[in-house]
Order: sequence, then structure tokens, then C-alpha cells
Amino acid sequence: MVVILKRKGGIRLEKPDFRPKRMTMKNILKVGVPVCLQDGFIQVSFVVITIFANQRGLTDAAAVGIVEKIISILFLVPSSMMSTISALVAQNIGAGKHDRAKLTLKYVLMITVTYGLIMTIIVQFVSVLLVGLFTNDGAVAVSGAGYLRSYASVHFKDTLFPMGCAAPAGSLISVVICVDVFIWLEHHEDKYQNISGGR
Repeated sequence: MVVILKRKGGIRLEKPDFRPKRMTMKNILKVGVPVCLQDGFIQVSFVVITIFANQRGLTDAAAVGIVEKIISILFLVPSSMMSTISALVAQNIGAGKHDRAKLTLKYVLMITVTYGLIMTIIVQFVSVLLVGLFTNDGAVAVSGAGYLRSYASVHFKDTLFPMGCAAPAGSLISVVICVDVFIWLEHHEDKYQNISGGR
């Protein structure tokens, strides 16, 4: 800021610029607070899971620790894409290039969906080998693999409703999609359990 003021590059900062605008703050908080709560609840849930795992013995505790690190690694791509799309879309919309913003969103969705499908296949079918990269203990690898698979095959349905209502605040389409899928899975509980029960 000091450099900008010294160079006088056309950007002028005055006292009124530091006064928060109600509508701007409202729009920021409307998106920021739910995302903040979501991330906070995720971290708290991992702490609770770790507490339960520690009470179940060394094998389960080690498995949970490894799986949580794997999940953190797998989340790097979606997290980085989320930051990327926010910046790029905002820049393009600010420049009046709405077509480029839509194209950017399209490509990011293609990348993240493809990545998600590939990671889902890897986790479901070679999870033992994946966990085994971080441990030589076969029991820990098997236990961790079961825990890792449960994220997609068992607990996926139960995360749709809260995810659909909390994360995309202000986005009615996202809420509708998540709630519709949640309701569909609730009505097809038997088929869903048969698919996930074999793992």
C-alpha cells in the first residue's frame, strides 16, 4: 500500500474507502460465514473421529491418522480449484468478460469432476494399496482401506442434505440438486445398501 501511494499509479486511497459498506459486507458474509462454519465443523469432526479411534486401539488409531492425511492430499486439487475459480471468475466479471468467466467455470468443472471420478475409482478398488504406501502393517492398511472406502460408499448419502443447505449459501440450484439426490437415495435405500454393502 505504501509503494502504491508513493508511486501514485492512479490508485487513490482516502478515508471513506476504509468505511465498510453494508451491502458489500452482507454479500461477503453470506458466503463466507457458511464456508467458515463448514470448514470448522470438518476440523472438529476429524478431532472427534481421532478421539474415538484412539479408544479403539493402536491399529485403528494409526489407520485413521493415515486416512486423514490421504484425504488432505486428495482435497488439494478441489481446494486449489475453488480458490482459482473464485479469482479468475471475479477478474473476468470485473472486466466485463462474462463469456470467459463461464468458459473458465466450465473447464474447472470438467477438471474437478474428472479428478473426482478418478480418485473415487482408485479409493474404491485399490484403497489397500493406497493406504499401504504409508505403512508396512497389513492390519493398518486393511483397516484404513475400509475407513477410506466408507467416505464414498456408505456415508456419501448422509452428507448431501447438510452440504446442500450450508455450503452454497445464496445458490438455490446447488441446494435443489443436493436435496433432490438426497431424497432420491432415501427412496432407493435398499438398492443403495446392496451396492455399498458388498464392500
